[in-house]
Amino acid sequence: MSNINSTRRVMVKWSKPSTSFVKLNSDGSCKNNLCGGGGVIRDCEGRLLFAYSLNLGEGTKSDSKLLVNCVNDQNSTPWKMQKEVEELKAHMENTCYILRHCYREANKVADKLASLCHTNQQSTMFTTFAELPRRIKGLMTMDRWNMANFRTIRKNKIEIIGTRLEMEFRLEFTF
Repeated sequence: MSNINSTRRVMVKWSKPSTSFVKLNSDGSCKNNLCGGGGVIRDCEGRLLFAYSLNLGEGTKSDSKLLVNCVNDQNSTPWKMQKEVEELKAHMENTCYILRHCYREANKVADKLASLCHTNQQSTMFTTFAELPRRIKGLMTMDRWNMANFRTIRKNKIEIIGTRLEMEFRLEFTF
């Protein structure tokens, strides 16, 4: 008897936030126990508002899908994460946050921003599109054009999820 793995491909895209909302996509990257984080905040048209790449020092990966499911009451919370999950839930009760997990194929901009920490040991902030590295500009443009990526789903295999998060929230300005 042999183990047969079946695969299928699904189309995955970055989605723009609703009108009057902005979206924060974030990701983490660990290589040789050195970790970094990256993220991008975009408006409802997919335009850059702010992006960052952070050097986070030594550490290991975490499972963002588990965290998102715990915060959204879809999983029971492991005791090691209880305090952090309760803090996130309390904060979300007083705001207009929507917390969702997204796959790497829909989060390429944040993924690349997170991996910058491995070549540039400094934390960096970007406030204009022109400041972004060329590769990240291209990925943002592809997202704005609603271009699809394809995710291969394998059955009978364990999938390891990194630290990808997607958050949508209302941004209000008072003048």
